[in-house]
Amino acid sequence: MESERAAAGPLAAACGVKAIPFVVLLGKDGNVDSIHVRGPKLEERLKTLLGEPAEESAEKPVKKPAAKGPAGDDKKDGADPARLSEWADLVSWDALLNRRGTTFRALAEGDKADIDRVKALRLMAARPSLIKRPVAEYPGGLLVGFSEEEWEATLQ
Repeated sequence: MESERAAAGPLAAACGVKAIPFVVLLGKDGNVDSIHVRGPKLEERLKTLLGEPAEESAEKPVKKPAAKGPAGDDKKDGADPARLSEWADLVSWDALLNRRGTTFRALAEGDKADIDRVKALRLMAARPSLIKRPVAEYPGGLLVGFSEEEWEATLQ
């Protein structure tokens, strides 16, 4: 893939580039609409998905609604334990747990020690930032984290 070659080049290595962004557009129904769109094609797809902006709305700031993703991303409410359990059945709790973020590093040592499925699901339900992102449900499976090859193969 072109982005892999670009990220693996000598200039990218010298600058510490590890990956090139991968664009995935989702429709209002939550299904994948397009991948790898940029420039004029991205503009065209966004106009189709979101509609033409009204002239007066271009001048006013748009109030963004509070996002509530599939895991219940609301930091106050936590994530849905039932959904987390379903996800863990599909990909394993260990694949879902984000051990690289500041939320995990900030956990008490007792919370980080001896993690099993029950403990991991409890921690992720209480602290949604511990869920590795992005998470995408699709018919027959679940994608966790981002691997361009895996997403492209699955979403094509």
